Amino acid sequence: MELAKAQEKLIEDREELEKLQKEIEKTQESLTEERERLEELRTGLIQKEEDIQEKKKLELARSEKVKVLADKVANMPPNAARDMLVNWPDYDIIEVFEQMDKDAEEDGRQTITTYLLTLFPAERRAIITNKWLDSDVRNVPN
Repeated sequence: MELAKAQEKLIEDREELEKLQKEIEKTQESLTEERERLEELRTGLIQKEEDIQEKKKLELARSEKVKVLADKVANMPPNAARDMLVNWPDYDIIEVFEQMDKDAEEDGRQTITTYLLTLFPAERRAIITNKWLDSDVRNVPN
């Protein structure tokens, strides 16, 4: 009788052990899935961070180029500047003009952007002026 109880207890213990083992395996599987998900998130965040840094780098490079171009345009004869600018996309013209205005203000001198605009054909001048007045020029198509 005692042997039967001991065997029954052994079977129960074995079943309990198997049950615990399955729970552990299930928990491990869940943790592995969670670890993989977290790793994917981490990889995604690293990629986003790299993308943001690259975008900042490109924006800085463009800003520096615009500053150089603004200085060159400001120092060109007005008609030559107009002849060059007239072939540029509107947004690029506006960006250079904004930089020219900023530079003139910093130097305490009068800006020539208004005069340069008068040298453009009337229709183009109106288009550029309207886009320039828009608060979100970057979203306005050329």
